[in-house]
Amino acid sequence: MHCFYIVRKIGAKSAFTSAPLSYGRGAGGEVSGFTVYMVLAILSIATLMISVFLIRVNAVQKSASATVKKTQAYYLAQSGVERASYFLSGGDNHSIDWECDNYVEKVGDFGIITLQCSRFGVYSKLISTGRRLDYTCTYQNIFGRTLPELLKPVITLTGHSGGLELKDGSTLSGPVVLFHGGIRYYQSPVIIKVSPSLPFDSTAVYKTVQKINSECIALLANKNCITSDFVINESTDLTKYGDTIVVLGNLAISGRELENKVIIVSGTATLERNAALRMTMLFCETAYVNDARVLHSVVYTQKKCLLRGGMYNAQCITNDSLVIKKDMSFGTMSVCVNYRSTVNDTIVSGGVYLDENVKYQGVIISVMDSLAKKRCWYPSITLGQHTSVNGILVTNQSIYMKKNSIKGHIWAQQIESSDKNVAYTNYLIGCTIQPSEINIPFPLFGPPPLKLIADQVSDVHYQRVSGREE
Repeated sequence: MHCFYIVRKIGAKSAFTSAPLSYGRGAGGEVSGFTVYMVLAILSIATLMISVFLIRVNAVQKSASATVKKTQAYYLAQSGVERASYFLSGGDNHSIDWECDNYVEKVGDFGIITLQCSRFGVYSKLISTGRRLDYTCTYQNIFGRTLPELLKPVITLTGHSGGLELKDGSTLSGPVVLFHGGIRYYQSPVIIKVSPSLPFDSTAVYKTVQKINSECIALLANKNCITSDFVINESTDLTKYGDTIVVLGNLAISGRELENKVIIVSGTATLERNAALRMTMLFCETAYVNDARVLHSVVYTQKKCLLRGGMYNAQCITNDSLVIKKDMSFGTMSVCVNYRSTVNDTIVSGGVYLDENVKYQGVIISVMDSLAKKRCWYPSITLGQHTSVNGILVTNQSIYMKKNSIKGHIWAQQIESSDKNVAYTNYLIGCTIQPSEINIPFPLFGPPPLKLIADQVSDVHYQRVSGREE
């Protein structure tokens, strides 16, 4: 009853109060309307600024969280590379020939690693994807391996020709491995021991060549093949051929960059006038590279390959002979593999020839077929005068060199040279040989352990995905 009375009293006072509300204070003390307006405006602006600040803080937090997850995904992808190194080194009963289409490994509750590894010539093409929550990082590159311990000395001579002589101002620094004999007045270590003919399994090159030959034969049966000579230039429409181009004839490429292609040519392939191959495999009978760029690719020839001019940071695998001219420049991933095969089941042909004044960087391997009934004993690797090599030269036969500069390693049966029509064996005439100052990637040949080495250029791609699999 008292509560009802109070409500009635308050309601009555509100209803019968007729004095107008005052929005300001004048002389009598009323509050001005402008002041109230300013207070409300300031409060509104402050509220808006606080809202914007909170939105920006939230955005920064999300951005920072995304950056952290992307970084973690990147390191997961890098961990995948280490995992591939482990497998290629023989881990978990794998071998140096390990390949996989889709290897998935969960890293506790932290994330997921996915690997795709395939042989790319004598290197491997590796795609490693790391996933952390809703972000993935895909890392793709062409990988070689670290240098086998057998190639750490500057020279290994496996033949029975005796020691080594330094002539005409030749200089030599670093450990040397000889079958027997020595080096007069040489202060660095000289190791006398029996070494294998090659620093890796001698069948490795043969298996590589045979695998590529088999792939070529299978691809030549492509139903969409071009049955005549073909030219690829700026105006050529390649959309109807897809990623695999088969030419039953000769192929000329000029003024055009081809990327991620497989090209098979039954005849001669010529690259000229600023042509470029990138992440591409080219199989042909004969190849000529004139003023062109071959990057992160594989070029395989059944017969001669001539590198005349341009930029080469790729693989050249030839079943016959390789000739390199002085106008060709090279990157650290360059590797030339030469398999001197039999001709008519009687003699051996082929070899690697570097012209005068060539500046080569990378690895050169030349192996002679041991099944020939008759062998030509001329050198497997021939260096023209004033040619310099920053890398590795390996052969199970001899190397001819005179007035050359080598930074890296020479592995051969013997070194041949000549002066004034007189032939010499294991004489260094006007040569300088010393350790390399750069880390040269070696093919996936040889004994473990190994660590993968990538080219300087890699492809890293981030992506945000929906859903989580952890």
